[in-house]
Amino acid sequence: MRALDGVSYTLLTIGADPQNTLNLGAIYVKLVPVKERKLAQWAIMDEIRQKVLPQYEKLELRTQVQALAAIGGGNTAEIQFWLGGPDLDQLARYSEVLLAKLRQMPGAVDADTNLVVGKPELGVHMDRAKAGDLGVRVQDVAATLNVLVGGLKVTDYYEGGEQYEVHLRSEEGYRRDSSGIAQAQVPSPRGPVRLNDVVRFEEGTGPSLVNRLARQRQVLLFANTLPGASSQTIMDELAQAAAELKMPPQYSYGFTGRSREQGKAARNFMLAFLASFIFMYLILAAQFESWIHPVTILLALPLTVPFALLSIVLLDQSVNIYSSLGILVLFGIVKKNGILQIDHMNGLRAAGWRGRRRSASPTATACGRS
Repeated sequence: MRALDGVSYTLLTIGADPQNTLNLGAIYVKLVPVKERKLAQWAIMDEIRQKVLPQYEKLELRTQVQALAAIGGGNTAEIQFWLGGPDLDQLARYSEVLLAKLRQMPGAVDADTNLVVGKPELGVHMDRAKAGDLGVRVQDVAATLNVLVGGLKVTDYYEGGEQYEVHLRSEEGYRRDSSGIAQAQVPSPRGPVRLNDVVRFEEGTGPSLVNRLARQRQVLLFANTLPGASSQTIMDELAQAAAELKMPPQYSYGFTGRSREQGKAARNFMLAFLASFIFMYLILAAQFESWIHPVTILLALPLTVPFALLSIVLLDQSVNIYSSLGILVLFGIVKKNGILQIDHMNGLRAAGWRGRRRSASPTATACGRS
C-alpha cells in the first residue's frame, strides 16, 4: 500500500480492538494532502481493492473510512443492516446467508459482519442436583469463577501519598485450563466443596463479542458501495433477501446508521420538495400580485431534474443525501433566475414595450407625368 501514489505512510496494529482479538489486524493508511495528489480518496480505495486485496483473499480484507475522533468511532460503512433475535447460533446462520447474497450484489464491496465466531471458550455447566444436596448456591459458583479468572478488587493500598488498587486473582497455572480451575473450592453450609464436584466443564468456541440492540442479541452486516452504484438499490435487495428467509416472529431486522438515515432522508426530501413548491408559489404570488406569473417561474423547475441526474451520471456519482440536497439548492437558483426574468419583462411592459412588430410589406407607388 505504501507504494501506491498518494499514500504518505501506513500503521499496522494487531489485536488493538476492545476485545484484543489476536487474529484481527488493521492497517491505517495516511494519504498526502488532497492538493498534493492526483487521485481522490475513493479512487485510492478502489485501487487497493483491485490491486492489493485480491492477493490475500483468505484474510477477508476490506476497506473503510476512518472515523474522526471528534465525532466518535463506530462503523462508517454506507450499508448497515442488523438482525436481532434470541438465539445467537440461528442469527449466525441467517447472517451467513445474507452476507453471501450481499457480496454478490452489483456495486457492493467490503461486505462483512461484526459477528466473529471461533474464539475458544470454556463452558461451565452446573449439576443442580448435586449442588442442592451439598448446599452450594449458583451465585457462589459464579462469584468464585469471577475471582479466579477475571479478578476482583479487594482493597486499596496507600504508600507515599499514592493510592494503589489491590486485586485478587488466581495464578495463571490455575486459570488457564479446566484442570486448574477444577481444583478451586466454593463455600457451602457443610464446608468447602471442590468445584469439579458440582460443575461440568465443556470446551468449545463462541463469538468474541455479543452485541445487543433493544436487549436482543444482534448481528450487524455492513458494506460499502462503488462510485456510481446506488446504495438504495442494494438496500432494497438486502431487505428482500431478509424477507425471503421467513424468520420466526421473535427475529427482526432493519437498517441502522447511514442506511437508516438515508431512508428517512428520502421521505423527508420528498416532503421538502412538495413543501418548497407550495411555499414558493405562495410567496411568488404575493410578490407579483398574480396567480399566473408563479406558474411560469415554477414550470422551469422540473426541467432541471433530468440535467441534474445527467450530471450525476457523467461525474460517476450516485443519488444520495448530498446529491438530493444539491437538487434542492438548484431549485432555488433556477427559481431566482426566473424571478429576475419575469420582473424584467414586467418592467419593460410597464415602460410601454410591447415587443417587436413585423415590418409592413413595401407598397407600390404610382409615377405620374409632370
